[in-house]
Amino acid sequence: GKEVPLGYTREWSGLVKLTNKSIPGIELSYQALFDLSDGSGSADPSAFQWRLNPDGMKKQTTTSYIHGLDLTQVLSNSTYYTLSLHQNYFDYTDWAYDNFYDPRYDAASTPISMSDYQYDEYIQGVDFGRFRQKTNSYIGKFSLLSQVTREQQFKIGGEFQYSDLQFGTAGTLVYLQQNGVNVLERYVDDPPDYPGVQYYKPVSGAMYIQDLVEWNDLTIHAGVRFEYFDARSTLPSDLANPANAISGAPESVPKSTTAKSSYAPRLGVSYPITNTSGIFFSYGHFYQLPPLRDIFGNSNYDVLARIQASTSNYGVLGNPDVKPERTIHYEFGYKNAISDVLGFSANIFYKDTRDLLGVEFINTYNDAVYSRLTNVDFGNVTGFTLSLTQRHVGHISSSLDYTWQTAQGNSSDPAETANLAQAGMDSRPRQEPFNWDQRNTLN
Repeated sequence: GKEVPLGYTREWSGLVKLTNKSIPGIELSYQALFDLSDGSGSADPSAFQWRLNPDGMKKQTTTSYIHGLDLTQVLSNSTYYTLSLHQNYFDYTDWAYDNFYDPRYDAASTPISMSDYQYDEYIQGVDFGRFRQKTNSYIGKFSLLSQVTREQQFKIGGEFQYSDLQFGTAGTLVYLQQNGVNVLERYVDDPPDYPGVQYYKPVSGAMYIQDLVEWNDLTIHAGVRFEYFDARSTLPSDLANPANAISGAPESVPKSTTAKSSYAPRLGVSYPITNTSGIFFSYGHFYQLPPLRDIFGNSNYDVLARIQASTSNYGVLGNPDVKPERTIHYEFGYKNAISDVLGFSANIFYKDTRDLLGVEFINTYNDAVYSRLTNVDFGNVTGFTLSLTQRHVGHISSSLDYTWQTAQGNSSDPAETANLAQAGMDSRPRQEPFNWDQRNTLN
């Protein structure tokens, strides 16, 4: 008879930082951020259906922390380097009981409702769903900065990341008929019907070089960045027969994903045209991998072992072989000092984005169709910003800026195309405003 919340979240978070400067020329610091949370039903639209049996709902828990050491050493009056070693840990679970073999699963059974009673609310049972997502990453970074001359500053650096990922169903509980009696069976990893947690160990790295030159009144900032990513995973060699379930079709074998590499040049130039005004221009290529949970989530193609022409919904499958998303950025601006304390600037910008994560539909040899993530979406952003900045006059400073922009593309969500197709709507690509498009911004 106790009244309890159907949706709740409890969260603890914190930060610890220690710094030591006792060694001449060396700064050593340790920093840790942590976040612990647990809850139930807060993001579940069916939570109200559990109002007579709230203890049968799944519980969500998250444990995450980021910690590591940073070492900075001054080598000379003009040169220093920084070395960092970090660990990023994230563990998310979504289930009723931690132990897969908990006897309470057997005692409670699956959720049961009575038609026409309390709007089909669950009056007995527990949710059998079980999901786990775990990421454990180790990251090493190094950078060296040197003021080579009074006019030139040089910077070089790199990083390496190793990750241990887990995605998927942490055990399946299902009732099966045995001698006319329903018996609760447990499957840890038995595809295609009962796939388990999948394990991945991708690696990534990057190196960059930057050079800042101030020559007379001209300032040039140039650099290049190299990115590398290897999913170290496999995919079916023939996507039209992904799980070798189609008789007479060419055999599909596991095919290793390819390592992805990219070079990203960047250039910025500024030049004064009068004593109080100047112009600037920047151009750059930027690459970004989609989130690892999107790349590896639901990427076990064994679930298609029984795919037929009238296929069931297997969801959007992941794709460890995707490429980085690519953006080319252009910007041109003008700055002017109206007075000793008031400045004005105006700039226009354009971003062209390609290889965004989207959905493609694969046709199999038996006329079935399934969807998976790949680099098919695109978009662009166009706009301008006008701003006024007032330096400190006494204790008061102020700024005012206005931005107009239009952000358009063929999809705001990687799964949007699949969702439209599943709903029987037109899923053909079209260019329309993104969900996050904001035409007018005043600060």
